Amino acid sequence: MFNRVRNKLSDFFTEEHMNEVAKGTLLAFGLKVIGAGLAFIFNVIIARLLGAEGVGLFFLALSFTTIGSVIGRLGLDNTLLRFIAIHMAKGEISQVKGVYLLGMTMASIASGTLALLGFWLSPWIAIEIFDKPTLVEPLKWMSLAILPFAILNLQAESLKGLKCIRDALLVQSIGIPIVGILLIFPLTKLGGVEGSIWAYLIATIIVTLLGFSFWLKNTMKLEGKPMLYSLKTLLISCKPLFVTALMNRALLPWAPFYFSWGMG
Repeated sequence: MFNRVRNKLSDFFTEEHMNEVAKGTLLAFGLKVIGAGLAFIFNVIIARLLGAEGVGLFFLALSFTTIGSVIGRLGLDNTLLRFIAIHMAKGEISQVKGVYLLGMTMASIASGTLALLGFWLSPWIAIEIFDKPTLVEPLKWMSLAILPFAILNLQAESLKGLKCIRDALLVQSIGIPIVGILLIFPLTKLGGVEGSIWAYLIATIIVTLLGFSFWLKNTMKLEGKPMLYSLKTLLISCKPLFVTALMNRALLPWAPFYFSWGMG
């Protein structure tokens, strides 16, 4: 019995595709753990530096960025992962580059519009909805993070479609906490709550640029120019996923926090 189990495990890890899956799973798990640890440290530092009132303002503003970025991604997360992986498996490099370019264009327009609306409407939201004038500046600055935060998440999913798991998780899970930790002390000392949000905003921009560099590094060696991809195909795929993403990544995690502040 023991020998049969050992032989099965040996076959599993020596078979090429199973070995690739196992290594990718272990790598993803390790990087996820590291990312969660760094995010926890980042949150603890914010709490220590800002105090109860300040950290409340920070996370309330962050909730708007998170919800805005989910809306701005239009449900494209799994759609880009799926189509890029399918076309890569078939060696259709022009389609890979075309679907990435179209997806990023759609998300940039949507999330950029939401970022500008958030920046413009932040005084009304802070004062009329929450009756908290101190929220105006944090919300205004954090709204600008909607665009880069949306794009970096889509870059991560696109990199997963290329099987670049390490690069994807560096962008999606590890990058913002690391850069944020480096910036949080000087900028919070300089600007208080607004300074902590500057640190987060700058971190998202830097990580977004890092994501672009990873994509270029992994696709420039692939021959083929981007083709004009079908907008209808992407919309059909991402429409049901948008509703799911909005519920699971925006409303369910943040609604209790959001409404508790609104009722307060």
